[in-house]
Order: sequence, then structure tokens, then C-alpha cells
Amino acid sequence: MKKILFLHSDSILLADTASFFKNKKEYEVEIFDNFEKAMSNVVNGKYDIAVSHYCDKEKKFNDSTLFLIEQKIPTIISIKNLSSSIYDSIYKHPILDSVIEDTLSYFDDIIEIIDRYYFNATQTVLLVDGQRSKRYAIKNILNSQNYIQIS
Repeated sequence: MKKILFLHSDSILLADTASFFKNKKEYEVEIFDNFEKAMSNVVNGKYDIAVSHYCDKEKKFNDSTLFLIEQKIPTIISIKNLSSSIYDSIYKHPILDSVIEDTLSYFDDIIEIIDRYYFNATQTVLLVDGQRSKRYAIKNILNSQNYIQIS
């Protein structure tokens, strides 16, 4: 069973999330509207993947999202819109992926990312490059996507 933390401050989105995942037996989803309620479970390593809202009013990562990343929990970032500055800010961090909230495929996109993450764990990638710095950068990307690597 895939254990997922869903963390967001929008009560309507949280209700939609509960409704969407109610009949999905392969996912165990815990939904929180504030991080303090979820923190003990995060520290105890209860979740395989997290979905967290991207930013605060200053358009930067909020503390809860940064904490999830620091705890090395693969994190999907949920955002309202994707500008180039937000994109640059998001992908400086080792996140799993991002999804845009106000789309019809929002939940399907999340499911696709989660399923891809678990599928990647069954895939082996041979990494060959003459430059050590390139190998290191590519290896970090493959690690964040849960691939098995041989280099």
C-alpha cells in the first residue's frame, strides 16, 4: 500500500482529495490542513510520498514543504500556476514533480506521478559519461525519480 501525505490549506481541495481517494484501495492517504498535525508522522517516517502546497505569500517554499524535502520524503508540489520564476525556484530542490491545482486532470496527474515513482524503482539505468560532474548531476536526478543506477 502506498502511504501518501496530502498537505494543503484549501479546505475545498482537501474535501475533493478525500472524495477522490476514498475508493482507491492501493493508496492510504492522510489529509491535513496544517503541518503541525502531520509533523510527528513525518518525523517517524510514516509516509512514502507527500503532496504539499508550494508557496506562501512571498512566492517561496513554505516551511512545511522545506521540512518534507529535508526529511527526504519524495514530494509532489501542488501549485496554482507555473511561471518561469516559480519553475526555477521549485526545481532547485530535490522534488518529485509538480502539478497545477486548477486543472481537470489534477488528481490523475498526482496518481500518474506516484505510480511512475514506484515503477521507476523496478528500472535499472546504466549511467555512462566521461565527466564526473555530469554523472553526479544526472545521478541526483535519477535518485529523485527513484531509479536504480549502475555507474
